[in-house]
Amino acid sequence: MNLTTPSSDAAGEQPDDAADGRDVRWADHRQQRRAELIRAARKSIHRCGPAVPMDQIAAEAGTSKSVLYRYFGGKEGLRTAIGNDVVLGVRRAVVSAGHKASGPVDTLQAMIRAYLAQAAASPHTYAFVLGPAEGNAQEQVRALTDELVILMTEHLQALLAATNRVPAPELLSLWPTAALGLIRAAGDRWVADPTSSPSADALAGTLTEWLLSGIAAPLITGSATDSGSTPTTKQLSSIA
Repeated sequence: MNLTTPSSDAAGEQPDDAADGRDVRWADHRQQRRAELIRAARKSIHRCGPAVPMDQIAAEAGTSKSVLYRYFGGKEGLRTAIGNDVVLGVRRAVVSAGHKASGPVDTLQAMIRAYLAQAAASPHTYAFVLGPAEGNAQEQVRALTDELVILMTEHLQALLAATNRVPAPELLSLWPTAALGLIRAAGDRWVADPTSSPSADALAGTLTEWLLSGIAAPLITGSATDSGSTPTTKQLSSIA
């Protein structure tokens, strides 16, 4: 028996192994090319705005519109792919800021500041991803919102425990959702006209004050805190 000659079984396996190797290399190539197209599309949207047509995105990416359609299926598919990229970055920044801060008040303000900074870094991309959309693009935003609601609920519970205030569970579940609605709406307006708006730090501080003490805090908390209820944000910070 010639040991240098593969058996018929072994020889029969080689084409399959080779095919598997080609499949892996091709999948890696497609993944790399897809990432390159997403980066090129983000640059195009950053410069030209969320309404930039697909043929312009393709031209700036050095490819054809048909290639974009082959990879993403259309503009909504591209929005979903870019959304994955952007939402991951926002999530990483906001969650990291929340974990690094000390105390629930500082945590809330740090999370708001990180969110605003991400939006301000590329207002056009922010509008493209978080603007009106359908299907998977909205699912991404909802998934991010759900995660932030959980994180904010944890810190809200810590804050309320420090002030001996325990609201009904149904109210506790509503506050983070309402808070995120306020933050996002304010962020949308702020990003749309940054020249006449406060800085991200200033706006984060203002939104934190509104969320914890109310927009008329100096008017309503002066008498309220005298009777032992509704502490101001500064008082909450000292507690935390």
